[in-house]
Amino acid sequence: MPNPHQTRDLAKFIHDFSYDMLSEDHIERLKQSLLEALGTAIAAFDEPVLRALRVHIKDFNSSGPCSLIGGVKCAPDMAAYHNCGLIGFLDMNDMYLGVNGTVYPSDSVAAVLATLEYQGGSGKDILRGLAISYVTQIVLNKSMSKRSLQEYCFSQAALGAAAATSAMLNMDVERMVNGLNIAASAGSYPHPVGTGNLSDWVHMVRPSAVRHGVESAFLGLRGIGGVSHELEGEDRVPDLLEEYEGLTIGAKDIDCILEISSRKYMANVYAQSAIEAAIHIRHLYDINPEEVASVELETFNAAYKHLGGGNGMDCVDIVSREEAVNSLPFLVSTALIKGNIDQSHLTHRSIRSQEMQRLRGLVTVKHNPKFDEFYPKEMCQSLTVKMKDGTEHHIDKCNYLGHHTKPTGWDGLIRKFHCCAEDFANEQLRTEIVDVVRNLENHRMDKLTSLLARVAPV
Repeated sequence: MPNPHQTRDLAKFIHDFSYDMLSEDHIERLKQSLLEALGTAIAAFDEPVLRALRVHIKDFNSSGPCSLIGGVKCAPDMAAYHNCGLIGFLDMNDMYLGVNGTVYPSDSVAAVLATLEYQGGSGKDILRGLAISYVTQIVLNKSMSKRSLQEYCFSQAALGAAAATSAMLNMDVERMVNGLNIAASAGSYPHPVGTGNLSDWVHMVRPSAVRHGVESAFLGLRGIGGVSHELEGEDRVPDLLEEYEGLTIGAKDIDCILEISSRKYMANVYAQSAIEAAIHIRHLYDINPEEVASVELETFNAAYKHLGGGNGMDCVDIVSREEAVNSLPFLVSTALIKGNIDQSHLTHRSIRSQEMQRLRGLVTVKHNPKFDEFYPKEMCQSLTVKMKDGTEHHIDKCNYLGHHTKPTGWDGLIRKFHCCAEDFANEQLRTEIVDVVRNLENHRMDKLTSLLARVAPV
């Protein structure tokens, strides 16, 4: 039987969590995650979807204590919605690779900053809020069955945001329970949004869940009660945490922060090691894409299912950026042709170019069950490129630089931040943001938000 008090246990964990529970390693990893999230957010500043959302906010929500990246003022939930949309839009933010699915803990960066801009606080409060949210999301992911994950995958983003917001608002346990139970209704968000003919909305589902989580915590603060397991009858709304089998959470779980992986390439997380394998083959053997006869990629089940056609979807005849970053044939072909994956390779013209279409039509993706035994500790890919003259080039890649077993480190993440943010933050502003994040515990949180308000096209 599921524990009927799991929401209360989670609320007690949130309530009792203190900054002093974090080690130096935890603090450094949280700072790195924050810097990475801010860099990817700034890089997406001029994306049409986010521009449209800013217009919407200006028209209907243009007053409040919180700031969008770029300076528009609004309510906390809308700030979290917009800024979270920026963080995840370009598929470059970090993530936690779970057995049954992937979590993007840095979604909650936007919730923490918005709540603390409303409430006031310090850099230590930012780190505490991030830690609470990251641990909450990862532990929920570890506790969830594969069936439940398919039904409630976005509830983790909502509950992570609600957890951080509740902590930043210094709520008592009873009000936290109410807010968490309201946030749990995000479990009804549709799982299939990540498959099929993808559209702009695929980027905004998790941000919408984060917005819901922030709003839920504020409703709990106001004393509004949430649904609970105590409601009876076949039509009752259950405590969603009943779906998390054997959920326990405590100080012992904090080390899961160190299991977060960075994304090196602008693409779905499952493709990272395959892209790196293709880039390495290109450089090692000076591959001429026009002389390639066939490409075969063997991969683990999650990558095959979501990016290789294993779910029955066409991953070769693609037209949009959203489809491209979720297509192994496209991503491997781009890596072989260009030696990298960046924004310029994800335009409609590049996606539909004759060279790209020819090569990705030569890519075959196969599921290798042996690789499933190592996932998620390793993301094994085996790539073979056959040339027209009969020669073959082969490489096996189990992890990539950025996976938590091969961390990028500060130098690499700072380079990534400068590269991501250079179009919307001049060098002085970027340097100031890096300095504040690296020394976050010595700053008030409004120092960081004031810097982010200055983001604009350079």
